[in-house]
Amino acid sequence: MIARAGCGAYAGGSVLLNDRQRQRGSSRKETSMTATKARNTVGTDTAAPSAKLLQKDQAYTAIKQFLFREEDTRSYFSERFLAAELDMGLASVRSAVERLRSEGIVESIPKAGIRLPQITHEEIMDFFEVRLVIEPYIAQQVAHQVTAEQCKELKELIEAQKLAARERDTLTYHKLDLAFHDCMARIHGNQEMVRTLQQLGDKMYRLSRRIHQRQVEHLSVNALQHEKVVLAICNGRPEEASDAMRTHLVWGRNHTLDPEGRLERSVL
Repeated sequence: MIARAGCGAYAGGSVLLNDRQRQRGSSRKETSMTATKARNTVGTDTAAPSAKLLQKDQAYTAIKQFLFREEDTRSYFSERFLAAELDMGLASVRSAVERLRSEGIVESIPKAGIRLPQITHEEIMDFFEVRLVIEPYIAQQVAHQVTAEQCKELKELIEAQKLAARERDTLTYHKLDLAFHDCMARIHGNQEMVRTLQQLGDKMYRLSRRIHQRQVEHLSVNALQHEKVVLAICNGRPEEASDAMRTHLVWGRNHTLDPEGRLERSVL
């Protein structure tokens, strides 16, 4: 299979870095990645049809970002609250909420509102089982086909992760984490695998935050695991790359299910 894309093709646009990181990254040249601000501004609902469609998409993104940022699976948020909180039209909010509900991202209670559903033990196991089938294979294949330019992009992405980890910037790190795994799939070039991982992206983001918000020091561990994968790939060691990715995913699964490491200590 021919390598057909690089990290610049990351779905969702540029990786988001905060102002402080952009200033430091620019002055110290720690990364050449383009950084942009997330934009949640939405217009009124009295625009042309094409503008209304754009507003609905913006509302969908803004509400999902708000819910993921709060990560509150106990509180319900009404449509009117979301419209006021995010300064959006109620019609756009209702359309976005219906879309989120149909995709299973939120659950709703009549007269109460919407909330993020709990992620069950079984869902976590299923989530990592799929990734353990796909991603070690991707890492192995990428090691056979990666170009020097793609290696450069991957290494720049790792440096950006290490910077976010040092600054304990969990929000930026989560975005870079998603970017890394998406980038690997895009370099491999199998579009079905790319789409499958993108469909897992929302859950990946929530679970990643669950791990790292409780123990921020895990950010550095995670970045080093990514770096091992990249070094194996760029040194042309496919089996080592596959093993490193598998180790990384098993670590993520174990720490998601047991973030305090109680089970591991009980075995020891």
